[in-house]
Amino acid sequence: MNGWKQGTIKVCGVRTPEDIQACLQARVDLIGLVLVPGSKRELSLKQATVLRDLIGDQARVVGVFMNQPYSQVYETTQALDLDLVQLHGQEQGRCWEQLGRPLIRRVMPSDYRRDRRASALPLVDAGAGHGIAHPWPAARYPEAMIAGGLTVNSVAALIEALEPAAVDVSSGVESSPGCKSPQAIDEFCRNARIAFGQVRRAQRSSNQ
Repeated sequence: MNGWKQGTIKVCGVRTPEDIQACLQARVDLIGLVLVPGSKRELSLKQATVLRDLIGDQARVVGVFMNQPYSQVYETTQALDLDLVQLHGQEQGRCWEQLGRPLIRRVMPSDYRRDRRASALPLVDAGAGHGIAHPWPAARYPEAMIAGGLTVNSVAALIEALEPAAVDVSSGVESSPGCKSPQAIDEFCRNARIAFGQVRRAQRSSNQ
């Protein structure tokens, strides 16, 4: 996978079959399974396997890890047949490339230009992974996925202002902590796609 496809939408932190159904009905591109011990949205391997089987090949599946041993990440990646691996901590070393999966790595907006790893798909997270929105620098992220406090009401404006290739949401489509709202997932995806389309049209016009 060489860079993000323009207009990619990822919903992270799914926990139930109903969450999966809502994501598939909304035509979400990437579905994130949180496999971080102690996380509010943590899945056991058994729970994740059930959800992975429901998804099949209808969307790409991302396993989210944070500061876990390589051996554990490798075994889980193989067991779940993950499509992508998201490293959300301070993982170092070239061993991660041996997973044989595209790597998503989190960076802060202020570090994006200098900290981007050529082998990774950048996830620029203004909320440090806690779903809290922080002010975004006046910049554009045409090769990145953005995250951090995105909601049904904010996603369109952020896409138009930051021009990212992709967006990632978790708590922004929940009715309560850990409980996804099918309506919010649908509205988020609809608003994001409209905004991505507007950005593409504006870019084409400026290039003419």
